[in-house]
Amino acid sequence: MLMLPLLSPGDDKKSLKEAITFHASFDGKLEADHAAGDSSLYTLVAKKQEVGLKASEEHIFHEKGKGRFGDCLHFCSIKAPRVHFAAKDNVVFQEKSWQGTVSFWLRTSPDEDLDPGYTDPIQITPKSALDGCLFFEFGIEDPRPCRLGVFADKLSWNPEGKPNKEIALADRPLITAEGHPFSRDRWTHIVFTWEGFNQGDKEGVAKLYLDGKLRGELTNWPQEYTWNLDETKINLGVKYIGGLDEVSCFSRALAGGEVESLFGLEKGVGELLD
Repeated sequence: MLMLPLLSPGDDKKSLKEAITFHASFDGKLEADHAAGDSSLYTLVAKKQEVGLKASEEHIFHEKGKGRFGDCLHFCSIKAPRVHFAAKDNVVFQEKSWQGTVSFWLRTSPDEDLDPGYTDPIQITPKSALDGCLFFEFGIEDPRPCRLGVFADKLSWNPEGKPNKEIALADRPLITAEGHPFSRDRWTHIVFTWEGFNQGDKEGVAKLYLDGKLRGELTNWPQEYTWNLDETKINLGVKYIGGLDEVSCFSRALAGGEVESLFGLEKGVGELLD
């Protein structure tokens, strides 16, 4: 039997560093610390994108020293204006055999802090949550669950064009974590990965991890995405209330051990970039 060598912690960090395409720590600044594309944070004001955080503190503020590591963004109201980073090059997109990873931290108590309705702390799409979108959400049930949405082009996963409310949860491309560790008093690490997308089959796989542990995976769905990269955004805090920190993107699907290593970094992703 061929014995594969075990990766040392140093090897693991090197492998993770080589895969980073985007990292926003929010420490001392709003723009990304590392970006293969545009590093600016944008706010949608009167349907126009403006650089920076153009919101009152009753809606969103840059919270000092209260993040998972250093500073963070804190969302206070579902009436907050949309904020985002550009996805182009920051999220590597491939028309064939596409893969990648997104990592971030949240601090919220879903049942106590969130207003009624769907809440998406992260959405990556040029269109909407139901059309060519990868998103992490808190659902509307009681108690409120958390899920990964893997909604490819709408015509591929919902060719009949049914309204979303008429489609049972089991018939939507979702990963639901049974139980979760979210709380006002602690930060929770969320990672989702995808691989084998845009291959014209149903072999693609998406996975959801919480605090370094695999909580579910999704396959046997058509995963065809036709993104207009100039319009694709990493939307943050859509109808979300709570803290958001350490948003990072990677050029490939991280393995389970790498996700666990990411969760265990003492100083966050920033220590990989030093």
